[in-house]
Amino acid sequence: GKPIQGHGGGVDEFSLQFSRIPAHGVAIILLSKFEDGETAEIRRGLMQIALGQEAELPEQRTKIQLDTVQLDDYIGSYDI
Repeated sequence: GKPIQGHGGGVDEFSLQFSRIPAHGVAIILLSKFEDGETAEIRRGLMQIALGQEAELPEQRTKIQLDTVQLDDYIGSYDI
């Protein structure tokens, strides 16, 4: 393997993942509005693709429709 340089961080619901492999001339910069660990997984997959490796694609999410009557149950004030 070749040395990988990188850094990640985030603020106010935004996150950044930066990685590069100088020996391969590959750099990935990922900006996202996700705070969770998904950005690291996405960055890892993009790096694999850039290096010609097989990458596991994330499960495709499908939009669902909810009846407005169902949604009425969730109306209210919430503390975060």
